[in-house]
Amino acid sequence: MSLNDFLIAFYSSQDPSVSTQRGCCLAKVDGSRFAPEELVNLWFEHCPANSRGYLEGVVIKQAGKILIRETDKACKMDSLSVPTTKIEADDLDEKFLLAELEGVYRETLPYLWLLLSTIATSWNRSEKQKQEPSIRKESRARFVEPSLSFCCPFS
Repeated sequence: MSLNDFLIAFYSSQDPSVSTQRGCCLAKVDGSRFAPEELVNLWFEHCPANSRGYLEGVVIKQAGKILIRETDKACKMDSLSVPTTKIEADDLDEKFLLAELEGVYRETLPYLWLLLSTIATSWNRSEKQKQEPSIRKESRARFVEPSLSFCCPFS
């Protein structure tokens, strides 16, 4: 059995004693090191160059799932509800030059674009109920995605 096979078996086991050990490995205790964070950092530090893009993509996909859950939760809050149907794409384009930013984001920040695209095009509550996407959602998303990124601090 390879180390990878062992790790997969360990983290997917339904055995109660293994679950207890797994919980200890994943728990954050005040004042202690958080092993998952260290392991992810070590994966990135030692990842072979030909696998790095795939590793980054896996992390971004997981981050997207987390953000979708948070966004779904936030969309239920009346204070954060702004219907995208009231946003005029032409106004946004003229005021913020968002059409130019799309190319920059796609080229320079492909994973951020993927993450923002996931958020902007994910099905909202109404779409889930109707089981169909909103009309012109993809075209509205092109202008909303760069706007969302202004909330992301870059250091």
